[in-house]
Amino acid sequence: MKGYSTREVAELLELPPEVIRDVARGVLDPDKNPRGRYRFSFQDIVVLCTEDDLKCARKYQNMTEFVQKEMLKGRTLLEVLSGEKQ
Repeated sequence: MKGYSTREVAELLELPPEVIRDVARGVLDPDKNPRGRYRFSFQDIVVLCTEDDLKCARKYQNMTEFVQKEMLKGRTLLEVLSGEKQ
């Protein structure tokens, strides 16, 4: 059976293997070898890259919205980024 193991994909994407397995369960339906371990295709890896990028973009968007809301409350950017209480 061809394909990439969870460990290989984790190393390639610089993510913990647990994250690869979690995303695989939720987004993909990768093949499994006779021992029941995931075997990822190149297309699976592209989807995993896209999923990771989307999560990163969502985190950035959430962070940006938080900073904007805090600044509307009168806090400075330095106060927001440093975690200082108002």
